[in-house]
Amino acid sequence: LRQQAIRDPLTSLFNRRYMMDFLEQHTYSAESQNEMLSIMMIDLDHFKRFNDTFGHDAGDYVLKQAAMELKQSVREDDLVCRYGGEEICIVCPDTDLDTARELGNMLVTRIAGQGMQFNGQSLGNITISMGIATRSNADTNHDQLLKEADNALYQAKEQGRNRAVIS
Repeated sequence: LRQQAIRDPLTSLFNRRYMMDFLEQHTYSAESQNEMLSIMMIDLDHFKRFNDTFGHDAGDYVLKQAAMELKQSVREDDLVCRYGGEEICIVCPDTDLDTARELGNMLVTRIAGQGMQFNGQSLGNITISMGIATRSNADTNHDQLLKEADNALYQAKEQGRNRAVIS
């Protein structure tokens, strides 16, 4: 029952509520230990159009596959969660800006290289847009960090998608 309360039923990733608790805890921990903390907001590009073209079952499949690929590609201490809809969030404790940038670019490339098929039908390549924010000083709280990552995600979409942008 506890797992149902903290996991997304479709992707099996942690859910937004669990992520918010994790992020708050690690923001305070990073502050007290003077460590860096990064967060990545990820959106599957053109997902609504994808659902309209291939159907919701195919959309669910793609979301699950992308979630699994992201989960398998991050470090053990990173938390991957479904933030909502087609948005996925990754919290990266003890991670500076350069490391977050490297990880983000690797994830964008890895997802774009995944040709997907569903029920024998080619779905093509899926791409993601990503916004990355790093806790830069003691005044940055978890809500500000999320807002910065979300703003960077918006910039990634504005710049043509299939990329990671640093806030």
